[in-house]
Amino acid sequence: MEKRTKNPSVAREPESELQGKPSGPETELLGALEKAVADAQGLLGATSNPSWPYVIEALKDPQVQSHFIEHLLDAEVFRTAYCLNGESDPDEARIVFEFSCTERKISLFAPRFLVHFNIATRQVSQIEDPAPMRIPVGGSMPGMQYCLY
Repeated sequence: MEKRTKNPSVAREPESELQGKPSGPETELLGALEKAVADAQGLLGATSNPSWPYVIEALKDPQVQSHFIEHLLDAEVFRTAYCLNGESDPDEARIVFEFSCTERKISLFAPRFLVHFNIATRQVSQIEDPAPMRIPVGGSMPGMQYCLY
């Protein structure tokens, strides 16, 4: 798994490990995130977006929660989450969580992280934080890439 970093050229672990016992702002954010996931799960039938069931399942993972909250604590605001289409692996959903910066932070590219979610096992297999700028579309389209900028 890639490490969360403020500078994309230097990798590090998330500063707060939310799998243990979070405290302070982390506790409040974790509670708000868990409530948002529960609320969204109740509304899944009302959306036609095929990405959202995977987004909701991924957000139940403690590591994904840790990365998500670390972005919020780093003066970023959640914007959207979406799945990349393509034929990379029919058993894998690649989910991008995208943020924007508050006025306290400047970034030329939108902060985001990429979650590899195994559809068969319903588990997160990898987290890339920050998300790579270019992501291969799939094996049937060699050389084709998604550009996340």
